[in-house]
Amino acid sequence: MISSCGIFKGSGNVEAIKSKTESIAKNNFKGDYTIEYNKNYEFGAVIEKQKLDSGKDGDYRLKTMVYDTKNNKIIWGNKSKNGKLKWISKYQIKIDYQTRDNTDASLIYDAKNKKVEHKQ
Repeated sequence: MISSCGIFKGSGNVEAIKSKTESIAKNNFKGDYTIEYNKNYEFGAVIEKQKLDSGKDGDYRLKTMVYDTKNNKIIWGNKSKNGKLKWISKYQIKIDYQTRDNTDASLIYDAKNKKVEHKQ
């Protein structure tokens, strides 16, 4: 499933970007995944929920990969328990998740600067 968080405003071909990102996702993810793009399709966040064998029913691992569509490379990856991802700005992704002791936590990844800006 492919979704976007905005209308494409760049000069690249959206369908070519989606096709390339989909190809990278298929090579790196085994199960069902979704791709969420930032507003100008510069970055795609590929998200896969993996059921956990241990733990309570409904627990899952959120596997995330951020793909730089301009430079054709994976720039970041993360795995988190019971995570939810959303684009909160043009370049920032927020992931809410649970720690090993089931405490709620979150992190913000800045795709443009290629670093975790905030973690709690």
